[in-house]
Amino acid sequence: MLTTSVGPTVPMATASRRFSAAVARAFESLDDGAIERPARSGPLALRLHFASSELADAFNVFLPPLPGSSPVLEICFTTSRYVNLSDAVPQRIAGHAALANDDVYALWQFDSQHLLHIVDFASRRAVVWLGDDFAPAWLCSRPILAPIHAVLLRTPWVPLHGGAVSLNGRTLLLAGIGRAGKTTAALACALAGWDYAGDDFVLVNSQTALVEPLFTSARLRNDLSSVFPGILDARAEISHEDGEVRHELRMEHVLQPDQLTGGKAAALLLPRRRGAERPEFEPARPIDAFNALLTMTVTLTPGWPDLVSKKLMSVIGLAPIFFIDTGATPNAIPDAFAEFLHRL
Repeated sequence: MLTTSVGPTVPMATASRRFSAAVARAFESLDDGAIERPARSGPLALRLHFASSELADAFNVFLPPLPGSSPVLEICFTTSRYVNLSDAVPQRIAGHAALANDDVYALWQFDSQHLLHIVDFASRRAVVWLGDDFAPAWLCSRPILAPIHAVLLRTPWVPLHGGAVSLNGRTLLLAGIGRAGKTTAALACALAGWDYAGDDFVLVNSQTALVEPLFTSARLRNDLSSVFPGILDARAEISHEDGEVRHELRMEHVLQPDQLTGGKAAALLLPRRRGAERPEFEPARPIDAFNALLTMTVTLTPGWPDLVSKKLMSVIGLAPIFFIDTGATPNAIPDAFAEFLHRL
């Protein structure tokens, strides 16, 4: 057994059976109007099932399929219009709750929004269920973070809260608190021709240092829209999360297909703002990187925190660590990052 969080009056085995049954019901509810697509996220080949064409369009933030690969996971996207899965939830609390064991992984939220993610490990099937019959804009930019987190648990790969850009296969990982400059740096480099793996969550192999994109999305704060005015053509939605307005972008609309890729981590950069005019680098410690990575990664991918923490520690040991003040001139970031890579 790994870790659990269920209601005090519901036995864990009962909760697990309910969630497994809910996955089966969701797939059984798919009808002739459902849309099916192959896709991939990082190293995983997926098969996606959408209950409607509207859902398929809303969640169109995945990479192309892996050629000739059988799906590791099938995922059903559905809503309360097609199937009611609310009875599978054993406990309704403010915020989110999770159940994680060897049989199922479930993550649910039943306060301001009704959301349910389930992975049934035996059948290799998962469900993303929207109880309110619409997809929150922020979810459309990281729609299968929870299932990917669960499926990759017993592998070296870990979803990491951060961004990543690459030049000639050498990747700079960007990790830190909000408003520190991750998105500014990632988008500035991507628009200058660098490869782009993400600005919110990326996948990192904790043994080989390989970095892969999870999705083809970006999340641009409204106050940065004037810095990258042309990129707003890639906007799919506007989200309102924690009192902050963000433009939810589909980067495949502004980048070349071969730019949506990763590479091998050459350094881990911890953005922080110290008033520099142009980008400035300063050596940092492993504990600085761990603090920058841990809280948001574990919060947004609940379940198995000890295993996730161990993977994060391994990632931190793979490459040198630096603080980076990205400066007041975003256009200067790509050249500064290229010079930094050259000096490593």
